[in-house]
Amino acid sequence: MASNLAAQLSAIAATSTNTLNTQKLKSIHSISLLFPPSIAAAQDTDTIFSIAIEGFRELCQLDKRFLLYEKGLFSEHSKNVDRFVLPQASAESLSKSIDGFLQLLCGRMLLQPALRALEWLVRQFRVQDQNAASLILCFLPYHDHPTLFKTMLSILHQKDLPREFVFLTPYLKKPSPVPKHVITHALSHHRDLLTLLCDYTTNAVSAKRDSHQLVSFFSVAITASVSLMCDSISSNKSGRAKNVPTAENILTSTLPLLDQAFSARSSSELETGCHMLTIVLVTKLSLTDTVLTAIIKSIVNHWTVGSCKTGLICVAYIAQSRFKDDVELPDEVISALLKLDAPEFGNKRLDEAFLSMQSKYRVDRLAVALCLGILKRLGEAYDAKGLRTVISLLERANMESHQRLLVTKKLVEAAQRVGSAAIGEESTDGTRELLAEALVNWAGPARGGRVGKVLAQVMADDAVDVDDLEMRLQTVIRPLPAAVSGSVKKAIKQAPARAQTLEDIISTIPNDTDEKTILAAKAKALFQDLLRFFAAAVLSKRQEKFIKLPLFKGLPPSNPLQISFLIECWTSHKYPVAMRSSALRVCAKIIQKQASKSVSIDYQAALPHILIALADPNRRVRSDAVDLTQVLFEHYKGLQKPVLGDKPSKKKRKRSSGAAEYWGLDTIYGEGKDSDEVKWLELDQVVKLMERITANGLFGCIEDPEYVSNMLAAAVGTGEGTGSSLKGSLKRSIFVFLSSHVVNAPGLEIRYRLLSQINKINLAGDIRTKNLLPALTNWLSVEDYNERIKQCETERLGIVAIEKQVVQVVNADEPKILIDILTKDVSHSLLGAAADRIRSIWSAIESDVQIELAAELLEIELDVMQNFSGVDVLERLRIPTAAFQQFFDKARTQLQVSLSRVSVGPNKRRKTGTDGMGKEVKAEELEAARRRATVVTDLLHTQGAERHSSLLKSLFGILADLASFHFSGMAYLNQVLLDCMSSIVTSVQRFGGSDIDDSVRPDVLVECIRAATAPQVQNRAILLLANLADVVPERVQHSVMPIFTFMGANTLRRDDEYSAFVIEQTIKRIIPPLVKSLRSQEGNQVVVTAELVNTFVASYSHIPSHRRVRLFVTLTKTLGAEEFLFAVIAKLGEKYLSTDAEHPTGEEAVVTSACKMIVENFDIDVQLETVIRYLDLVMEVLRHKKHGLSKHLFEVPKNNRCQLAERLLNLLFIVIGNKKLQDYIAKVDDGGDTRNKKFSEALERVLGPLEWGPESGVYEAASRVLSGLLYDLHIPRFITVVEHLIFNPESSFRGGALKTFRDRLTNVHRIDSASAKAIVGFAPKISTLISAHDPDKLSIDAIACITSMIKHCQSEMAPIVANVADAVVGHGGLHSSEDSTQAVSLVCLTNLAAKFKVHLIPILPKAVPRSLELLKESLRGGTEHEVLHDYVIAFLEELVKNIPGFMTSWLEKIMKLMYSSAAVMEDEDQVGVRVGFLKTISRRMQLDAILRVYAATWDEAIEGGEVAIEEALTTLEEMETSSKGDEKRSKATKRLFRTTDSLKPLLNLVLLLLDLRRRLLDLGETVDIEEGKIQELEDQALKVILRFVYRLNHSNFKPMFLQIIEWATEDFNKGSATSINRCIALWNFLYLLGNDLESIFTSYFGFALDNAVDILTNDTIFVTHLPLWKSALKALRVAFKSDDHDFWQSPTTFSKIAPVLTTQLARASTSASVVREYVYPALTELVGVTQGSEEHAKMINGKVLEQMKAENAMVRIAAAEALKDIYAQAGEEWLNFLPESVPVIAELMEDEDEGVETAAHLLVVGIEKHLGEGELQAMLT
Repeated sequence: MASNLAAQLSAIAATSTNTLNTQKLKSIHSISLLFPPSIAAAQDTDTIFSIAIEGFRELCQLDKRFLLYEKGLFSEHSKNVDRFVLPQASAESLSKSIDGFLQLLCGRMLLQPALRALEWLVRQFRVQDQNAASLILCFLPYHDHPTLFKTMLSILHQKDLPREFVFLTPYLKKPSPVPKHVITHALSHHRDLLTLLCDYTTNAVSAKRDSHQLVSFFSVAITASVSLMCDSISSNKSGRAKNVPTAENILTSTLPLLDQAFSARSSSELETGCHMLTIVLVTKLSLTDTVLTAIIKSIVNHWTVGSCKTGLICVAYIAQSRFKDDVELPDEVISALLKLDAPEFGNKRLDEAFLSMQSKYRVDRLAVALCLGILKRLGEAYDAKGLRTVISLLERANMESHQRLLVTKKLVEAAQRVGSAAIGEESTDGTRELLAEALVNWAGPARGGRVGKVLAQVMADDAVDVDDLEMRLQTVIRPLPAAVSGSVKKAIKQAPARAQTLEDIISTIPNDTDEKTILAAKAKALFQDLLRFFAAAVLSKRQEKFIKLPLFKGLPPSNPLQISFLIECWTSHKYPVAMRSSALRVCAKIIQKQASKSVSIDYQAALPHILIALADPNRRVRSDAVDLTQVLFEHYKGLQKPVLGDKPSKKKRKRSSGAAEYWGLDTIYGEGKDSDEVKWLELDQVVKLMERITANGLFGCIEDPEYVSNMLAAAVGTGEGTGSSLKGSLKRSIFVFLSSHVVNAPGLEIRYRLLSQINKINLAGDIRTKNLLPALTNWLSVEDYNERIKQCETERLGIVAIEKQVVQVVNADEPKILIDILTKDVSHSLLGAAADRIRSIWSAIESDVQIELAAELLEIELDVMQNFSGVDVLERLRIPTAAFQQFFDKARTQLQVSLSRVSVGPNKRRKTGTDGMGKEVKAEELEAARRRATVVTDLLHTQGAERHSSLLKSLFGILADLASFHFSGMAYLNQVLLDCMSSIVTSVQRFGGSDIDDSVRPDVLVECIRAATAPQVQNRAILLLANLADVVPERVQHSVMPIFTFMGANTLRRDDEYSAFVIEQTIKRIIPPLVKSLRSQEGNQVVVTAELVNTFVASYSHIPSHRRVRLFVTLTKTLGAEEFLFAVIAKLGEKYLSTDAEHPTGEEAVVTSACKMIVENFDIDVQLETVIRYLDLVMEVLRHKKHGLSKHLFEVPKNNRCQLAERLLNLLFIVIGNKKLQDYIAKVDDGGDTRNKKFSEALERVLGPLEWGPESGVYEAASRVLSGLLYDLHIPRFITVVEHLIFNPESSFRGGALKTFRDRLTNVHRIDSASAKAIVGFAPKISTLISAHDPDKLSIDAIACITSMIKHCQSEMAPIVANVADAVVGHGGLHSSEDSTQAVSLVCLTNLAAKFKVHLIPILPKAVPRSLELLKESLRGGTEHEVLHDYVIAFLEELVKNIPGFMTSWLEKIMKLMYSSAAVMEDEDQVGVRVGFLKTISRRMQLDAILRVYAATWDEAIEGGEVAIEEALTTLEEMETSSKGDEKRSKATKRLFRTTDSLKPLLNLVLLLLDLRRRLLDLGETVDIEEGKIQELEDQALKVILRFVYRLNHSNFKPMFLQIIEWATEDFNKGSATSINRCIALWNFLYLLGNDLESIFTSYFGFALDNAVDILTNDTIFVTHLPLWKSALKALRVAFKSDDHDFWQSPTTFSKIAPVLTTQLARASTSASVVREYVYPALTELVGVTQGSEEHAKMINGKVLEQMKAENAMVRIAAAEALKDIYAQAGEEWLNFLPESVPVIAELMEDEDEGVETAAHLLVVGIEKHLGEGELQAMLT
């Protein structure tokens, strides 16, 4: 019972929210968001409240909504509230208040006041356990915040965590931010959490407590989680996975949320988030059309101004994803979409919203669905507003072609349906108007657009009855010709709302009227009534009702009222085709009806209008017009009688009795002047015209709308090709008749269409202008021309086409009328039409009139008040020369007057303006004069000045007038003047023509070039002068030098393509006549040549660098390259190069490079001639010739002539290096052609400067030139020339020639057999120059030449190499006393050894000793022979490499010198040479020889120091390695190591290497080597020994090994230092062997075991020679470890080593760390070897236990540690000795020494790892 009670009390305590436990109360009170528990526990309620209320008040200032909680949660009363004792209702109210506050606080959580306010709820109301869900949801948007969410988690307890948030459990133990994917996963797998978050968010939104943070987090989280749920469905297609939601589950969870969010309309941000969710659902779930429609309706019916944009995007996405192309939106959705332009949505049009979206999203299917839905009920549910949206989307929205086609089809169907509806509803009328306007636009102006093309396809594919459609819409849909343009207006005024049938419309038409004709302007009201009736009649196909209208009953047949209405219908293209066609047919019926009544009516007044119908763009209309014409013609045939009656009077024509009565006489266009002035034809004239019109049956009219106008022009016109049978008087009468209708018809369209036909009629004389001019006058009669523009827009006429027709009434007899038009304020198109008319009739205008017209057009251009440009017209006319002459005369006169007012001559004083003219007036006059001259000159240039050559004198005159004014501000005029003059001169130059000598004034051009500041003017003037040099050279000759002087100072400096072109042309054109003139002046030719060259060279530095070469090449070619090239190059060298120009840099290098490129542009003959003349010029300079070219070309004092010559020669050396010349030199043979003679002549010319002596710079420069000429010669020819120079005792160029030969051989890469033969033949001769007696110092160069020969003639030189080498070794070479000669000789011998090998054996006795002698001298510190070190070693290396067998006798000396070198030569390069030589020795020499030599010279190696020893060891190592790869050396090595006797050299060397430590220590006083370096060298020596040892077998190695043991230990017992050091080396050697060979070598340790015992038992060794002790233990440990054959288990060996080894633990008393490092490992390895032998193990254990009882504490510690390692090694096997060990261990555990006790405890722990935990401890206690 007590137990049950206790359990119940425990359960109550666990779930209770209140407690009397003070400790628990303190713990709860210390929970805080702001403070650590220690601080929070000490705070009272007042302190907490003061902090919280401060934060709350700050929140209230930020958001007034917080004030709601001021009197509740944050009131003073709240400090006394204990929520755990409140009644249930109060507690629930408090909880709701807290939940609401937390919702409102969510958006402010990043603010510190929010946390302070929340602190109160945590500390006072314990929201962390009572409102945990609300608290978590408040913080959840900040789940990834680095501190905020972590802080909230820190105050939660797992028991208080709501079940929905169980996923947060892992984050409670160590609070941290929660990743987004964790929350998303939890939402997707826990529906209760999803529902909680949705309810929480929607509740916050509905209560107006939402925030951006909450809604944005909700939107992202809910969208991501639903996406995961949908993905789980798709990934679980097999259905095997459990707990996977279904689509129904997802929709059940989300659709109520969507509906609630959309219908709330309180948070546009939440709606946007739900739009995102909707897109996910639509994308990833297969929703039915019903669900999709419901979602769309919910979106559009509840969106707000803030969410309509994203809502529209969402709807567009749904439509794009799930709609088909033919889906129609429901009316409810369409209505909502059309309401987007309401004020509450920002008045934004729906189509604009679509268009702004389509740049980022696809909206085509939504647009199509919207359009189809609107068009389906257009005229019923939707009016013009919806139609405008459809039209805009159709035109501008991005749709697929098939989608646009579908919508267009539906629109046409809607148009037919709307047009068929009654004409009563106002909305229908507006819709019809908009439909008509759109269709007309797409079929007309916009027919090339996307909709226009689709509409044409619809009309063609569906066979739409366009006529019917036009009638229903009462407009013209068919595309009209280009003449008809402008915006489409309503065809006719809409009928009243009540009129629906013909009978109803008849009631609106009066039964009588005072109007006589519909064509009168005042009859428009009646016309509109009749038009409504006629349109309805045509639509209902009851046109006969029109004929029977009461209005027309009782009217006389001549009354034009009825037919004039029909004329108005068919002549206007703004009415439908069906209406125009019906009007023609009705008219035909009326005429037929009158004819049947035998009424004589002359309908000629209707004939012009029938002509308009015959030219209608529609074929059907033209066909009906043809029928009407035939009816009318038949009518006229019936009127023809023998007597035609009296002729009517001029004013009123009345027929006499029996004659036909004129239809519409005096009333056709209304009563008054318009009808009175209409002209009439006689009946027979009408009949003839009709006969002519119908001559070919008028079938052409049906097919071609232009047929009737062409036929009329042919019938009435008098031009060529008309071929008409009509008389001239009749033609004029017909033209007058038609013109009168054009002039008097009040309708603009009638006048225009009729005028476009009769304008094609060509009649002689002024009849056109006389009769049609009133039409033009009438057109221009309006005060404001905009009225005409508006009129054309109203009547749907293209004003441009009308203007073109009205100006064509002017012929060539009255062209000034067109000039008057150009001065009027009219449209630009009319001005253009007038200008075009002038151009078309220009050729027919008389020349005098042309001049007058041209002058008037020019004045229009010059009149600044005119907007029209007369020049634009003049440029397209062919203006006569006389007109231009008149223009220029007037321009020059005006210019002279203006210039005289501004400036005066040089000898006159400036006028003071006595006429009162101010400076401004003068400037205006000058500007006007300049403008006139410029316009006229421009016009001449445009027309082609070459066709007006007689104007050249006037052009020069104007240019001369401008010269006196210094051309200020006249740059452009000057350019055009010069262009015109250049055109004329070029034309004369090409085609000949009139003599222009008298017109040319070169002085004016020179003055122009000098005075002008514009480069363009200067360039053009220079070009003109160049052209004149071809045409009139004698006139230009005297102006040449001033031009070139100017060019040098100005033009050459410019860096533009045109200036470069000008310069080239000037050079090419002007210089040839100048040169011709120079040749005619013998005495002055040299001077002028020098002056010309100096002019251009002086400007060289100013010429752009990239143009210099091209310019000077052009100049030289034009002057004559053979005669002038050398002078140009020489002058450049003199002016721009310094004395030291052998290796030019900077600008000098640029100049020399340019000179080289200039010369290279010329062929070889020119170059050779240039070299010859150039060298002659150098000799002129050196000899200071008084009358030569150099005197005029150069400005150098006499004492500087050698410097100048040197500069010139240095330049020549560079110039002759050009590739073209060198290629030629390489091919020169011994032939005798002209080029070879020139080349030989050039070589001879070079010898001249060489006479100046070797001491001068001239000699050096000339030597380089000669080398340059010889350098690329074919080697046999080259040797011939060089041999002559070298062996000529009197030649001062012997050394230079030898160097040239050497350089040539050095740089040549490949030679032919002839060259090789020549070189071999020349080698013995060269060797004779190597002599001890060498006054010219040729030996070095000779030896260098031999070195170069060796490279190319190896096989050919073999027979003579011994003699040549002997000469090199002789007293003039290697045995010379000169270091430089010795070095060159060694290099040569090295090359000989490399190439000829055994052929050098004869010289070895002389060469090798001398080389060793030189090497020895080079090793003497501070001597000048040090440079020979590397050369000697290189020579010796080649000998060892190629003939090693012959170098054995010198090897010992060589090695001693190498050791000396190692001690002295420390330079990196010298070390590299020496090491390379040693490697060659190790690889090429015999192994036994090397071993013997190393053994013999080892003392010298030791004396050489660490470098020598290291290099020796490296050589030995390399020697052993190289023997493996060389089969021959490998066999020799095997033979060497086969017997014991043959191993003596190796044994001796091994002993020397093992003794290295001792030797180095013995030399410690003389050789400073550190202990570390000694150890490093010993290790290297031991590795070398190992390499050789590994090549031995057991039988060979064992004797050697025993000798090594004996050698090392023979004096050990005596304690000698030698034996100690040898034993250290021995045991290090044993360690390496044991470590590498392991068990193979273990038995060999037995031979050294006694020595090991001696070492370990000798205390002196441990104290004074510790390295030996360490080496021995290290080697023994390896020996124990690698024993696989029980060698150490043998009682003999074990009994020797085991006791000694265990006693080493006692040495811990002095060196515990050494014992731990060396004794422990060895002892444990020995234990490992003895496992299995209990006796051996017991002995070791006993010995260790003895040490554990030692008096010294360090020894006891060491023994305990060693025993612990033994247990770790042996494991459980060692537990057998535990009984005897326990007492000892127990004693140690109670030892007085703390270290011993610790070691014992560690030992116990180690043993218990194998015995069991606590087992040993139990034994010990």
